[in-house]
Amino acid sequence: MESFDAALAIVRAETLKSDVSKAIVNWLKHKDSNPWVLKCLCYPLSSMKSTDWIATSFTTNIGESTHALSQRHGKHFTLVGAIQAAEKLDSQFFHLSRVVHNSGVNAMYGNRTTTGRARRNLTRQRSRTEATKKAKMHETAKKILIEAKNLLDAGISKEAVEEFLLSKSKS
Repeated sequence: MESFDAALAIVRAETLKSDVSKAIVNWLKHKDSNPWVLKCLCYPLSSMKSTDWIATSFTTNIGESTHALSQRHGKHFTLVGAIQAAEKLDSQFFHLSRVVHNSGVNAMYGNRTTTGRARRNLTRQRSRTEATKKAKMHETAKKILIEAKNLLDAGISKEAVEEFLLSKSKS
């Protein structure tokens, strides 16, 4: 709860700055007056389990497409009609889910299950880690070469610089 209070304090402080646009101030005031919004946007402030937070989409695409699908059976229903239309839509989703589960064949390309998304996330994280390692190795090699050039420019013999480079390549 301390981090939530700290986040709200930051929001309040931002609204007091003189060079902030009115749109930003209004946005921040809205977040300040509706504290649940920050809990929805920031995992450390949320009461969701980490597994649920990770498994949940970070976009509104799913909600928007579900809304569009819900409109397929009509609009402006009575309460009972809306419940019946929602039941029909839900039963279609559950039927598709059962078919995918039983047959192993998804209606869309790729594995869209939780395990499939987790595997893609893991692959993406590994790729990012490898890219970071390569970038660090490149940066380190660049620093070593610059240091070797500085040694040569300082008049150190080529043999000593080669020894320096050999010692760095072993470590």
